[in-house]
Order: sequence, then C-alpha cells, then structure tokens
Amino acid sequence: MESTRAHPQPDSAGDEKQPKKQTPNEPAGKKVKNKNERDAPGWDAIDAAFAKVYGDQKPIHVAPQLPPGLEGGASLYGVSIYLSEKPARHWHYVTYGMTELFKKESDDPATSGWGFEFTVRVAAVGDEPPSWPTNLLMKLADYVFRSGRPFASGHRVNPGSAIAPSSSLNAIAFTKDPGLGGIATPFGSAHFLQLVGITTDELARMKESSTDIVLKELSKNNNLLITDPKRKH
Repeated sequence: MESTRAHPQPDSAGDEKQPKKQTPNEPAGKKVKNKNERDAPGWDAIDAAFAKVYGDQKPIHVAPQLPPGLEGGASLYGVSIYLSEKPARHWHYVTYGMTELFKKESDDPATSGWGFEFTVRVAAVGDEPPSWPTNLLMKLADYVFRSGRPFASGHRVNPGSAIAPSSSLNAIAFTKDPGLGGIATPFGSAHFLQLVGITTDELARMKESSTDIVLKELSKNNNLLITDPKRKH
C-alpha cells in the first residue's frame, strides 16, 4: 500500500501541501467488524495507556454501524469514554482507528498510522456522556482519511458553528493530551492528540500569537484543558 504522511506546521492556516491519501487501517481480505474478530495489538496499546490512568474501569464504547473496510463504512472503529473525577469530573474520549490497530499497512515502520489517536475531555453533567464529542471525533477522522491531511499539536479548526449545542465554543485547538504519554506498538509509535474547545476571541488571539501561548493561559486554571461547552470566556 502506498502512503505519504504530511507534516504540517503548527498554527498553519490549512494551506499545507496535500499528500496522497493514506488508509492505514483498511483491512485486506476479511472485513473486520470489531476487535474480537482478530488480534489487535494496536488497540491493546491504547487500552493499556488508559489503564495506567483509569485502572480496571470499563469504558463506554461507541462503535459505528458500519466499520472501516465496508462500503460506506466509518473511518474509525469506535470511541471509548472514561469517567474521570480529577481535577474536576469529566468524560475522557479516545478514538480507535487513526493508528494501525490490527496490522501494519503504511510504509513508515516508525509510526503507527497517522501517528496519533484523538482525545477530548468534556465536563461531566449528569451520568451519561454527551454524544456530540463522539460525533465530532468521527467527523474529524473522516476529514483526515478523506483529505490525507492530518492534524498536529498547535493546529486550529474553525468549523463555522458551535462545537456543541448552545455553546459559545466555536473553534477547536489541538495539543498533546497532558495526562497521557505516547504509545509504542508493533506497528510503530503514536501519541494522543487532544481537542480543546475555544471561543472566537481565543481563536483570534491564537492567530495573533500562537496556539500554545493561549492554551498555556487556559491551563493555569484548567491543567487538563477540559472542554466545558457552557464556558463563555
């Protein structure tokens, strides 16, 4: 399988050169419907990273109706959601499928798939995690696989509307998840790329300075950069 990985610069405006599309998790032959149908060392590596933080907590797992490899299938095999009580109660979402979960498909032996899985931390209200973060993660994954243009720490996205219902957060910034390290798999290494919901004003400030500078300011009172859709500033 031919693949070319892009290396866009932090704070890019989205005009980096478009590489050839990479599909690192496209199964060959058998259509994979879920993890249990075959060995998944890449999947296990993600589980192990979260087990270091959450112990034996059983996450909620949301899988698409049609998995990757089927006609019309999703880009991801699913999203798992953990409940954290520290430093404030929040849901911690992680994707499965941006990295290579089942076998090596890309031609870069040092990096698994796109080199990251998405995460997002969302303030918990009630006992059930909201669905909008899962939908957002799925859309971002679809964009990467369709366009061949991966995100990186320091990047920003302006979707043109609120990221959550009735929210003042209208854009997204990306940074490495501050509560997780990298992972090593038989298919290469990867890290966790966290989405952070930001306001229009914060987006403007990031353009004037940098994504990292504004996120550091936000982290002073929110060290894990938890996204609270009710936040106004």
